[in-house]
Amino acid sequence: GSDSTACLGEGVFTDLMANANGPVLWNTGDTTSTISVQPSQTTTYSATVTTVNGCTASDSFMLIVFPSPLPPVIGGLPPGSDSVAICNGASTQLSVTTANSVLWSTGDTTHTITVTQSGTYYVTIIDQNGCPATSDTLQAVVESTQIQFVSGDTSVCAGELVTLVGTANGPITWYDNITG
Repeated sequence: GSDSTACLGEGVFTDLMANANGPVLWNTGDTTSTISVQPSQTTTYSATVTTVNGCTASDSFMLIVFPSPLPPVIGGLPPGSDSVAICNGASTQLSVTTANSVLWSTGDTTHTITVTQSGTYYVTIIDQNGCPATSDTLQAVVESTQIQFVSGDTSVCAGELVTLVGTANGPITWYDNITG
């Protein structure tokens, strides 16, 4: 028979079938006409058929198992991080360095994508043998930065003390237009 290929770790079972006009004996010891296999290495399978008159026929083929590529690492993140914060209205770039084909969770097929929205992102690479590997997922969070002054514009005399109140969803750093 013709050789076939599979990728290690894909969880792919290959059904092998012998068209026979008599009992079948596989080199695995199975005696059914169809067997399912999931080898962890390249393996040759063969089947022998014996007719009621004692005639035999055999055939074999090799299932070539390719190793899976290493999962890609997404660049553009702080070391050891699985999330990235993006300021409202800004963007960040995520990238992967590989010679393999690339497919992002967004559907993009470029090695670098620009992220402007909150969400879960990952990338799958496909090597020259057609074997895939997927990165860990990362969370992108667009942070909304808002500030509201409780007191509106205020007029005061020079040297007069005034209290300004502001609320925000993060720390506030105050500046004046005289000293910065």
